[in-house]
Amino acid sequence: MEEKGSKYDSSESILLKYSELFEKAVYDILFEMLEEETASARDAAERLKQIIEAEKEGRLVILPSESEEIVNAIEVALGLKLYDWQKAYMFGCGGYLAPGRQTGKTLAWILKILLSEGPPLHLYNPAVLREACDSTAHGNQYYIWFKDQLRKVYCTLLYDYCLRPKLRKIYFTEGEARNDEYSK
Repeated sequence: MEEKGSKYDSSESILLKYSELFEKAVYDILFEMLEEETASARDAAERLKQIIEAEKEGRLVILPSESEEIVNAIEVALGLKLYDWQKAYMFGCGGYLAPGRQTGKTLAWILKILLSEGPPLHLYNPAVLREACDSTAHGNQYYIWFKDQLRKVYCTLLYDYCLRPKLRKIYFTEGEARNDEYSK
């Protein structure tokens, strides 16, 4: 009679061999593409190589698109590098992956709000602020802190002319909303 341990060990070794064969086949394709003289083939090969390396490390990679340009502009404007999970979360492709404090969850939430579509947010209204906030467990001090962080990121991104049309309009004070109404 066969033991469970040996059965699982053999299936794991088969999966490992399959994974190694798959990786070898992908690398063979990569090297063929790299030998071609076209820039697009080299770019595709380089991107595929990045995807394989990210998968080995257990990271998520967003494929290039308009969202990649937005991410690059945000990273330059804020002067930081976003984690892969943050990039995916901003565009609705994933959830919070980093547990604990100081992992970038609030920044990812703020960026998701700023890039979302919808009517302007009137954050001077406490009910709207509570609804926009990423956590309701901390109380009023956290709401004030969150609003301040959102304002800092929003104002920083407004300076980037490429990002400005993609950002959702946010009013932090009643005066801002009133002034905008008069200017129309």
